[in-house]
Amino acid sequence: MNIAHPRGMSMGTNKIIVPVTLQKLKIENFKGIATFEYDFAGESAEIRGDNATGKTTLYDAFTWLLIGKDSSGATDFSIKEKDETGAEQHNLEHSVEATFVINGTQNSFKKVYKEKYTKKRGAAEAEMTGHITDHYVDGVPVSKKEYTSTIEEFFLSIEDLSLLLNVRAFPTLPWQKQRALLLDICGTISDDDLIASNHALKTLPQILDGHSVEDAYKIIAARRKELNKKLDQIPARIDEAQKSTPEAAPADPQVVEERLKTCREHLKKVQDEIAAAKNGGAQLALKEQLLEQKRVLTEIEEKHNTDVEAAIRRARQQAEKIEMALAVQKDALLAAEREHDKLTAEAKTLEEANDSLREQWKKINLEETFEDEEFCSTCSQPLPAIMIEEAREKYNTDRANKLEVIQRNGKSNKKRLEAVTARLSEIEKEIPGIQSLVDELTQDKKGVTQLELPGVNELVKYREANAKLKNIEKQLEAVNEGSSDIVSKREAEASEIAEEIEFHEKALALTERVKQVAARVAELKQEQKDLGKEYARLEGHLSLLDLFTKIKVETLNEAVAELFKNIRFRMYEEQINGGLKPVCEASLHGVPYQDLNSAGKIQVGLEIIEVLQEHFNCYPPIFVDNAESITSIPEIGGAQMFKLIVDGDYKEIHIEKEGE
Repeated sequence: MNIAHPRGMSMGTNKIIVPVTLQKLKIENFKGIATFEYDFAGESAEIRGDNATGKTTLYDAFTWLLIGKDSSGATDFSIKEKDETGAEQHNLEHSVEATFVINGTQNSFKKVYKEKYTKKRGAAEAEMTGHITDHYVDGVPVSKKEYTSTIEEFFLSIEDLSLLLNVRAFPTLPWQKQRALLLDICGTISDDDLIASNHALKTLPQILDGHSVEDAYKIIAARRKELNKKLDQIPARIDEAQKSTPEAAPADPQVVEERLKTCREHLKKVQDEIAAAKNGGAQLALKEQLLEQKRVLTEIEEKHNTDVEAAIRRARQQAEKIEMALAVQKDALLAAEREHDKLTAEAKTLEEANDSLREQWKKINLEETFEDEEFCSTCSQPLPAIMIEEAREKYNTDRANKLEVIQRNGKSNKKRLEAVTARLSEIEKEIPGIQSLVDELTQDKKGVTQLELPGVNELVKYREANAKLKNIEKQLEAVNEGSSDIVSKREAEASEIAEEIEFHEKALALTERVKQVAARVAELKQEQKDLGKEYARLEGHLSLLDLFTKIKVETLNEAVAELFKNIRFRMYEEQINGGLKPVCEASLHGVPYQDLNSAGKIQVGLEIIEVLQEHFNCYPPIFVDNAESITSIPEIGGAQMFKLIVDGDYKEIHIEKEGE
């Protein structure tokens, strides 16, 4: 495989030496073209033919070979041949092969699309289960990944290469991608440079305060919205405060304050007289005794409660200890019972085994005898005496070995049985002791958990203190009966004075409320003034940001405009509110791209491709479909060009190389 340097560039330089040129194109069974092969020899050409003769199919084959899409950018188009009814034809290979010259070296690429057949188990014939695509570079089979990697090495990434193969590719991209690529081509415009170059923007860095222009717009807009909301609310808040001004406030608050002072002094004098009547010498002493006795009762109750809580806490701790010990003994009892059952079963098994061994011993020792066989069982000839003797010795030896094994097993079983029996005896002695301890712990736990504690009323000390309290209360009641008349009169007088004081306090409160309302209204008006100043300041900031954006838009538009001869791009759109929205819309002589006729769209696409070729440093062949719609197609960066022209004079594809 001949490897030319990628994109026809010389090492260590960005200078293009020659464009990538298509030399040969070969097609078999591709979208209605059974066979096609043509040697373009690296020349541009006009490809003519009537409608449906296959001109666009050649274009589809070329783009499918390089980027896996048809000329419109679709990936799911139908490649396979179809019969007259429109049904797909099977068992055909659909292939496209192209030879290019890249930097003076010839390289070929080929793709073969074919059906995949699988023979299932038990089936007579294989069934079609899908499709596969084979890839070749310079005739060498490669994986799809290697093929794509080679295409991108010689040309560009598939995504970028798509923009150079179709005049409608870039203008139909989402505007965000168009804008990003144009900005990448013309280079980043530094905000700092723009600010430094315009004296009117000198205060903008302080406004930005480290934020981007976009973020500053958002911050100021949010703050302005907040201020506007507050400014809208202030008139209603002032009106609400003014409506809350009381109407019945006194005309002269000072007179009311003097009268209030007099009433309070009179009330204090009457209250002192009431206290003197209630708190005579005997009364005071009894009240002090009453308070002291109540304190004693409270101390007794608190101590009793503390003692009860401590007793309960100790009982709980003791119960937990008993519960833990009980659990240990229950586990020990269960383990002993299980061991007893296991050993009992084992003893039974050992006894049965010993009985069986005795029976075997008896059978071998008493019943079995050697029977001499004097004749051969096969030929009936007399056996030699030595053979008979050897048989007898072998029999006796086997018999002795069997008896020895039985005796050894019997001794082993006996020894184990004795150990089992001894352990059973121990366990049978242990179990009653464990059970007794379990019963004892269970009873202890029951006694602790059913703890009964006396109530405070059952304490002798409490009953005595309570009786003393009742006696003091009776003495105090008798003393109070004598002064009750004086107290009643003074309390009635104090009540009247208190009512008058409350009346004057309410009057003064109304006066204070009037002052508060006036202060609140003044505060709201000052806030309104401050908010208005801040709102005006933010408006100034927004105006400066708008000026910066306008300068940046003009600078950006000029930078983008310098890239193109005839077309222009609108990079921003002015909003109703005066703001600017990023966009990217191409136009030709003032006509938006979407409103252009076919010729205009082709002209726009070719001019964009020319700029992209220089940017990507890549010059692949260009196909121009419907080229008959444009009278003059300029050369694009010296790239090889194929004009697809509808021409009713040719019922089959007719190719004319440039200069023929």
